[in-house]
Amino acid sequence: MLKRPYYVIAVIILVAFGVIAIKLAFIMLSDSSELSQQAFAQKTRTADYYQYCRGDIVDRNNRQLTNVVENCLLVFPTAYDDAKQLADELSDILSLSEKQIESRLVAEQNESLEPFILKTGLSEQQKQLVEAADLNGVFVVSLSARYSSYKYACHLIGMVQQNEQDVYTGISGLELQYEQYLKNRSSPQIAAYLDVYGNVSSGNLIYVDDSTNESNTLCLTIDVDYQQIVERALSDYNGACVVLDVSNGDVLAAASTPQFDAYGWDTSEEEENYLNKAMALYPPASTFKLLLAMTAIEEGVSLDEQFVCNGSITLENGHVVHCQSEKGHGNIDMAQALAKSCNCYFVQLGIKLGGDTINKYADLCGLDQQYLGGYTLPKQTHIDFNSNVIGDIANVCLGEKGVRLSPLMVAQLVAVVANGGNRVYPQLVKGVYDQQGQILQEVNSVTPQRVFSEKTAAEVADMMALTVKSGTAYHVAEALISSGGKTGTSEDAGVWFAGFAPLEHPRWAIAVYIEDASAGGVEGAEVFRQVIDDLAVLEGMV
Repeated sequence: MLKRPYYVIAVIILVAFGVIAIKLAFIMLSDSSELSQQAFAQKTRTADYYQYCRGDIVDRNNRQLTNVVENCLLVFPTAYDDAKQLADELSDILSLSEKQIESRLVAEQNESLEPFILKTGLSEQQKQLVEAADLNGVFVVSLSARYSSYKYACHLIGMVQQNEQDVYTGISGLELQYEQYLKNRSSPQIAAYLDVYGNVSSGNLIYVDDSTNESNTLCLTIDVDYQQIVERALSDYNGACVVLDVSNGDVLAAASTPQFDAYGWDTSEEEENYLNKAMALYPPASTFKLLLAMTAIEEGVSLDEQFVCNGSITLENGHVVHCQSEKGHGNIDMAQALAKSCNCYFVQLGIKLGGDTINKYADLCGLDQQYLGGYTLPKQTHIDFNSNVIGDIANVCLGEKGVRLSPLMVAQLVAVVANGGNRVYPQLVKGVYDQQGQILQEVNSVTPQRVFSEKTAAEVADMMALTVKSGTAYHVAEALISSGGKTGTSEDAGVWFAGFAPLEHPRWAIAVYIEDASAGGVEGAEVFRQVIDDLAVLEGMV
């Protein structure tokens, strides 16, 4: 009887150990993954492989315009104490001011202990210099930078900004307009083990895959190769250039210069640099004469009708309009007038046609409102003049007061000529697709609509060919392929060159606008010629 209490105690102890054993087994079997993750998290710091964790923006051939893999400078805040010293060591390597770098280093130390990308687009030489410096917690890693170091199509793509929730959201361009599709992408991680002092070595960097792979893709009509050609040709100028496919209006390239730095390193940039000049409005100058020529032919004005240009023309109100040739062009017909850009001829022609007729055909060609498929543009009045006032009609005929067009719209006007009198509707976006390639939003192209007869368009195309052969556009006569063109030099704004190529079976309608230049037949022609030469080489035409 005395042994019974010991027996009960022994049973209780055995049961308790059994419960503990079962609990330990349960933990090992069910919670081991979670515990190991917690232990891993305590010893590591991680950075997203995708810089801003946003969906892709790609060209017509699915080549990256954003999320481009580049050499990126990855910095671990726990690895440095003296931000000023580290900034001093990085300043010369990155060609950035010490103050700029220090401010970002300090900000990241204060906000988070996670590693961050300090700079994207490092050259191979910069990579070697960073590695030679052997800076603790500073590495050059191949990561997906949001914006290419070449800044291609930066005005179209736009930029993002970090909000109060530390999430990057679009504030301009396509980043803003397609925010709902581009936000919240999942991302693999770059992780590193930290020692007890917070140090990390490059050998401890590991790639942690993300099996969800959730992201959307915004596909554009832009061709990266074309965009590079246009950006290169325009790089020395302040202006814009647009290349349209004359058959359907696809925007193959659209550049605006100067480019801007979406990361904000270049603090010297002026507000104007963020303006997309490809869609901004300017006086079209003599490029507007293309519309007048097509309108006149369509309305029955004879190409053989002669006009004597004496260097000026006096309007009914007594105002004198001067020609760009002080001595005048003498006895000329419409083709010669377009080739030589005779102001007097086209002023009298416009007055004869009347303001209402000019307005009618301008509207038919899409010059009343700017349109770009898949890209929302502000509603603005582009042609605004009193069609009953002779002076107003004269100004519009000169492409000055009363009319404002963008390079996109001037390219659209050229496409009417090159596409046999059909109006095309410019398009930038093809659609948005999910990770399985399913359509989330599709932008349907608009079928070209006839505005002028094929005969009218062919006759104006011949005039543009004459303009290149022996007129104001003669600077492009020696290009690798033949073309038709029209120059424009505004009184108050910049200069223009608008044209199409090749001359036979046109493929591209191109508009060039340059500020602070001497003449459309000089700087504008130089950009146009370089573009069509490079396109011809790219497409194997020469």
